[in-house]
Amino acid sequence: MCGEIFGDIVADNVLASDIITRVRALVRREELPPQPVDVNEICRTSARVLQYDVVSRQAEITFALDPRQPTVTGDPVQLQQVVLNLLVNALDASTASTTPHVAVSTTVRGEEVEIAVRDNGPGLTKDVQPHLFESFFTTKPHGLGLGLPIVQSIIERHHGRVRAENAEEGGAIFRVTLPGTRTARESPSALAKAGVVLRSNERVGA
Repeated sequence: MCGEIFGDIVADNVLASDIITRVRALVRREELPPQPVDVNEICRTSARVLQYDVVSRQAEITFALDPRQPTVTGDPVQLQQVVLNLLVNALDASTASTTPHVAVSTTVRGEEVEIAVRDNGPGLTKDVQPHLFESFFTTKPHGLGLGLPIVQSIIERHHGRVRAENAEEGGAIFRVTLPGTRTARESPSALAKAGVVLRSNERVGA
């Protein structure tokens, strides 16, 4: 048990150091060597980083990850920072619910890959939605208003886009779209015929 705890501490310290390095590079507009990034693994790893926070909030993160293993080209730590920011915002929004829940999905759409993070909070009001990606705009009492602008900056550097909307089921949903480097050769219908399930029951938390 102690070995696992120390291992988690070391891994978190390494991740924190990498994030600081990448954020500095982002601010300085330095170019980092791109590499293939497994989008599904980025989502899983980000949720694991937040697992103690999720449990303390009595919340739950569930996944619906495309089994075609969508891959994009870019910086894995910066992209993980994107998912972490979206997950933290979603968890914050979900605290308004008696059963806080965040749903994460990945989908291959033609030559693009989409990451969607949905919360079950109160949703986005009309006066807030236009300002979400503005620097220093925040609805949190102690927020800095830098999380979503950083998300947008990282995604634009990866030649992608990010948008926010209210979900039909309630709550808000943030969608990140990135150019894919490898898409499935099979169509969704072909995968279904082969018995491949496009939705998984993975979860973190309660």
